[in-house]
Amino acid sequence: MKFKLLFVFAFFAQFCYAQLPINHSVSSNICDTNLDGIEMVNLPDFNNSISSNSNYIFSYHNAYADALAGINPIQQNQIINGMRIFYVRVQDSTSSTVDIATLTLDLINCQMGTGEVEKENLKITPNPAIYYVFIESNEMVEKSEVFSAEGKFILVTKEQKIDLSNIPSGIYFLKIYRGGKVDTKKLIKK
Repeated sequence: MKFKLLFVFAFFAQFCYAQLPINHSVSSNICDTNLDGIEMVNLPDFNNSISSNSNYIFSYHNAYADALAGINPIQQNQIINGMRIFYVRVQDSTSSTVDIATLTLDLINCQMGTGEVEKENLKITPNPAIYYVFIESNEMVEKSEVFSAEGKFILVTKEQKIDLSNIPSGIYFLKIYRGGKVDTKKLIKK
């Protein structure tokens, strides 16, 4: 019954809301910088591609019906390991008008010749790690953030020695901010 009600609401709602002046279909290629077949993205980074209107509120969903109904939003940090489609609910905070945009992200290999040398200057050791991981970089590390494989924020630090003793075993992603750029590395915690 709940599913039928949601379907009827989604079907009815698509004809009852006014369209906002937004880009309804946004596609972007995501570079697989370290060629491991996986990258983490921050979905709000694509908001301006949909609309730069500061009165709009964005939420992200895996299903069109969820976006339309404003239910089951997903986390803003998402793992991309191929092509992924997200449904972005855009709501005007001044009028409560709602519209839906489609965000398609595709992971591609865009490693350039000079990028390989640059990547060699960033190492995460040991990996897999038990208690600590060390960041070795030829550039100053401004900060590092650890995210779960599901994209959930775990911790942030400005240290190059990261204490992992308080997080459970699993696969994580380490976002390293250095020299005006961000690198994402896969990290395994034993």
